[in-house]
Amino acid sequence: MNDRLVAADVLRTLEGVSPGSLRTFAQGLALGDGPFRVLANPVDCYADRLEHADVGEELSNLAMRHALRRLFHDATIAERLEGVSEPFWQAVANALDASDSRRTAAPGSAMEPEPGR
Repeated sequence: MNDRLVAADVLRTLEGVSPGSLRTFAQGLALGDGPFRVLANPVDCYADRLEHADVGEELSNLAMRHALRRLFHDATIAERLEGVSEPFWQAVANALDASDSRRTAAPGSAMEPEPGR
């Protein structure tokens, strides 16, 4: 699975949540001083996507891919996500686990294997 699909899977867990609730969630993430604050922008972009029919999925997906890449490099993430039960956090944990598996299989890439591997 490539990082575009992983990011889309994480965002898909937010379907059915109102844009206002997503914005509140994004603000809470942004106010935190931990590593998860990088998820604030993708969540806010996803709220825009839900609220405005003319906003495509590209920006929220790109922002989530970037955030997941940044989270992947934080050594405390696995411990912080251990035992989570909310679908969004489970999807983040699964995305990072999948990234770790790909990195182990394809050195030099944290999110996508090298071509031909």
